[in-house]
Amino acid sequence: MMIRPTEGFETFDARLRGALVAGQPLGDLGNMSVVRAWLEICEGLPRSQLPTLIPDTIARLTADPDWQACLVDCGLGIAEARSHVELGMVVACYGRLRDAREEPEDSTDRVEAGYASLQRSFAALDSAARRLDSACADLDRQITTLEADLEDVAQQSETMAHAARAPKTMAA
Repeated sequence: MMIRPTEGFETFDARLRGALVAGQPLGDLGNMSVVRAWLEICEGLPRSQLPTLIPDTIARLTADPDWQACLVDCGLGIAEARSHVELGMVVACYGRLRDAREEPEDSTDRVEAGYASLQRSFAALDSAARRLDSACADLDRQITTLEADLEDVAQQSETMAHAARAPKTMAA
């Protein structure tokens, strides 16, 4: 049963809040029972909405101090927006894999193999993002150094220009 898009947010929000109140573990994507719990929470929702619906809803709950402890207790760190986006993508992809299975007897192996492949892909993306963050931090440090050097050169230039304009007095 597919939920209409207008009902999707309310249904998802209610299910997620229920899981949080119940203390359902929701943060460890390496645990298949966590992925299955997310699939239950997202049951009937269009898979295409999950990569944005999950992190947006968690971000909204993170902004509410009343929900922060529940989020942390369930394994959803409140300062980990990137992992929430990853969570949305993994749940959507795993759901698509599960939806696409044709033969029930071997589907679990295929789905788990697909999930493992997705995890490797996300790990590679996360590693690349961390390298990019590090490179950006290096660039920020270089920019700060160059700005300080430019400030020094500007001050020296100002001093030299001021000295050149000053009347020369001869010692008598």
